[in-house]
Amino acid sequence: MAAEAPKFVWRDWVIEDPLTNEADQRYGVSPYEATVYWHGWLWRYDGRDYQPVSPVGEDDFDPAVRRRLAHWRETGLMPLDEDDPQQVEAARKEWQKRVWSAPNPW
Repeated sequence: MAAEAPKFVWRDWVIEDPLTNEADQRYGVSPYEATVYWHGWLWRYDGRDYQPVSPVGEDDFDPAVRRRLAHWRETGLMPLDEDDPQQVEAARKEWQKRVWSAPNPW
């Protein structure tokens, strides 16, 4: 039995277009489709909502995405366990403190 996708909730740490081109083909998505990684799953945007495609392994991610995820986890910008409300809240506060409160460079 396949794992059931969690309810999609947009978070600051959602990763857009995470897969390599080869992995896109493996998961049955086009490189031109809007896809995101969140909570261990690949999601496809259908124009109205995000639909789960499949659980996805980080080995299929573009190397830049893997580096970004590692950095976000090390710095507390991404929870290690998305099911832990305390970690989610801590990551949300870290985004507010470090990213959204930063001065606008323009």
